Parts: sequence; C-alpha cells; structure tokens
Amino acid sequence: MSIGQGEDEAAGRPVESGPGGHSMDRRSLIKKVGIAGAAAWVAPVVIESMVSPASAASIPPGTYRLRLSSEQCNPAPVLDPNAVPPPPTCGTLAANFALTTFTITTQAQLDTLGITVNNCHRRYALQATSSNPKVTFTQAGSGSGNARTKGQCVTPTLTTTQVTWTGIAATDRKGYFIIITVAP
Repeated sequence: MSIGQGEDEAAGRPVESGPGGHSMDRRSLIKKVGIAGAAAWVAPVVIESMVSPASAASIPPGTYRLRLSSEQCNPAPVLDPNAVPPPPTCGTLAANFALTTFTITTQAQLDTLGITVNNCHRRYALQATSSNPKVTFTQAGSGSGNARTKGQCVTPTLTTTQVTWTGIAATDRKGYFIIITVAP
C-alpha cells in the first residue's frame, strides 16, 4: 500500500490513491468538498430562520382565544378554551371569546406567539407576557373563586403586552380567559 499520484487513464488527470486502493481524481475531490462546505454553511442558516423572530411572520393574523389555569402550572398552563366559557358577568369578554378566529391549546402555540406564562401559582396568581410585537392582549377576565362572589368577573391588570392576576383577587384557578390580537 502506498500513497502516490498516478494518472487517470481516461482523462489524463492526476489521481490520489490511498490505503485500500481507492482513488479519486482532484476534480471529484474538490466537488465533494464544495458540496460538503455548502451544506455546512446552509444548515445553520436554515435552522436559524426557523427559530428566529422573522419566522414568526408566518403566524396567521386574527384574534386568538386562550384559557389558562394556575391549577396546571406544570408542565403547561394551557387548557381547552372551549370547555368552560368566561363568566357571563365578564360582559364583552364573554361575548367576544366565542367570536375569535383561532384557539390556543398547547405550549407550542404559546411559544410560537412569543407568550410566556409566569408567576403561575396555585394560589391564583398568574401572569402572561408577550415578547412578540405583533401580539396584543386585548381583553382578559376570570371568574371569582371566592364563595360569596363566585361567578363574578375578576378583571386583571391588562396592558398590550401583559396580563396579570394577583393572588389578592382570588380568581378562579381553572379559568383565566384572554383574547389576543395578532397583527399581519
């Protein structure tokens, strides 16, 4: 076994031969290295584009309904938004909740929209925040968990990027209702 150069009989090109007698002409070697290099360059670009905020542009615009629960803080706080409607005392929230275009039922959907749920605690405290500039919290409410005021609407602190229920409000831990607007 020797490593040396020979001539490609068909084309008259130098050939590299290695252990085991396999040989490859320089042109084929350069092509293969070029393809491998291109693949190594493209893969990170494709992966980055799938996880970057720019890829969030594929989120359909419209209104979304989200029902959260502080009773299910781990692993995911999302509940089926169709199971229990918001309390009728929540007025326009109750009416608008059913008219939304989309529903959010999984942690993956929250992630795609850039929504994080934090301060989630079984004692009724819950906070949802959005880092996506296209996402706006438009309405939110929940039923009271207090025995004397059960069924009454509890209005959280609401801004365009954050919704916060405090433990003091003693809201219903099984139903925090949020309407979200996603801009095009």
